[in-house]
Amino acid sequence: MMLISRPLFKQSMKANLGNFIFVSLITCIMLAIVILVMGNLQIDTIQKSMSDIFIEDGIKSACKEKSISYYNLAYDTLDEFDEKCNSLDNLFNVTLIDSRDEIIENYNTCINNGKSHDEAIDEISNENTKTINEVLISYYLVNGNDFSKNKIEEYTCNLIIDNIKQQLHGLIPLSEKDYVISVISSGVDNYINLRKQQPSITIKSYASDYISGFISDNLISQKISYNNYNIVISDYFTVDELNDVCKKAILVYNAELDDYIINHPDCSKEELDKEKNKLISENSSSLFLSFDEELANSLSELGNLDFFTLVLGSIFYKMAGLLLPFIFIIMCSNNLISNQIDNGSLAFVLSTPVKRNKVAFTQLVYLFVSILTMYLLMTLVSVVCFKLIDSSKLSIDIYDLFLFNLGGFVTSLSIGGICFLTSCIFNRSKLCLGIGGGISIFFLVCTILGLFGSDVMPAIIRISSMNYFNYFTLVSFFDISKIIASDYSFYIGFCILSGIYLITSTIGIIVFCKKDLPL
Repeated sequence: MMLISRPLFKQSMKANLGNFIFVSLITCIMLAIVILVMGNLQIDTIQKSMSDIFIEDGIKSACKEKSISYYNLAYDTLDEFDEKCNSLDNLFNVTLIDSRDEIIENYNTCINNGKSHDEAIDEISNENTKTINEVLISYYLVNGNDFSKNKIEEYTCNLIIDNIKQQLHGLIPLSEKDYVISVISSGVDNYINLRKQQPSITIKSYASDYISGFISDNLISQKISYNNYNIVISDYFTVDELNDVCKKAILVYNAELDDYIINHPDCSKEELDKEKNKLISENSSSLFLSFDEELANSLSELGNLDFFTLVLGSIFYKMAGLLLPFIFIIMCSNNLISNQIDNGSLAFVLSTPVKRNKVAFTQLVYLFVSILTMYLLMTLVSVVCFKLIDSSKLSIDIYDLFLFNLGGFVTSLSIGGICFLTSCIFNRSKLCLGIGGGISIFFLVCTILGLFGSDVMPAIIRISSMNYFNYFTLVSFFDISKIIASDYSFYIGFCILSGIYLITSTIGIIVFCKKDLPL
């Protein structure tokens, strides 16, 4: 206590009390507004709305891709079904109407005589009739002598489904293959029944309606994984909305495919299949996935952005919340030494038995106490306001809030040390304010500009080159992102800031004690 002059401390406190109260009051009010407004606005809903954009877009993309792919498969299957069904009906009930019983009887005779299936086919056939006889006998072995329309349709349907199973074998997982088979087999059965009631129905219109309904009915109850959460599709779309998405996707696909066929009448099957795959990819692409990888990651990062922490930590505590304290420190440091030398009032103080080192140390202690008091008030206000909001969904807690205030305190101390040093060096107020204040504001401006290049900003609005400004400001040692991530290396930055304060203030006292004063 011998190094502190109580009268001088009281005089400094009285001289700077108005500025201290004003700055502390305004800063605390701003802090309270930030916490209460941002907290009560349920800022997490902003993040959720951003995520919802990508979730809804992803669901639509999945619906479009499945609906067009299954529509393609259903259309080709039904077209093949109609063609095969008509072909078999014509073969059995027109071409072979007079000879089919005889062919079957001859086949059975060969089998009864101990011949194998292939030997029997060879014996009852010649080079021109072998294929026809094989088709007839294959049908006979399944349905007997029933060559009715219904049986031919049933046989054709099973034949096509077996063919699809073989095509899909090894290409997709078993569970998905069973799902595809169920879609197609149910579709063909429904088509057969519906065609009896509506003979004029077209394959294209039926396939579009059936696939749209099937996809929407099955997807509506499914869940998808997003950011470790299970998302229920029904929370975002109704069945009718999904059905509408599927129908529109198929409609656009058909229009573009018809246009291609008109413009390329001589295209080969391979070329047509290639165009189909291209159209499926284009019409089912997600808005999110259609961006390049860098932009897609940027949008995803924006959707996951913690707005509350960004505003409170990086914007308030590292920028807006430092502005007024910095101004107070600049003015207070100037008033403590340099201004008193400039106006001659320090001559009266030094004419008393009070030594220079005691004067300098007393002024430094006042500066420290005023900054400490200011941040104690800010800590109290921040904790009280934090308790008044629903903090359960926030990524920060009371401990993080204490660290924010501690970081702001040591940052302000380092600036206080620099300003105190300039106040001790210069005998003119304007030089002290110009250099000490200029350095302080320069650091703050660099912090503001550097924010747009730092990792806390979403990549979609981040300007990487702006990050260079962070290398020219002491405020960079106050690392909010490390505090949030519980990376305790942020204490190193706090120690550096504290060290800057100790070094600059010590040098300031030494310079003040040794320099010549114009008294």
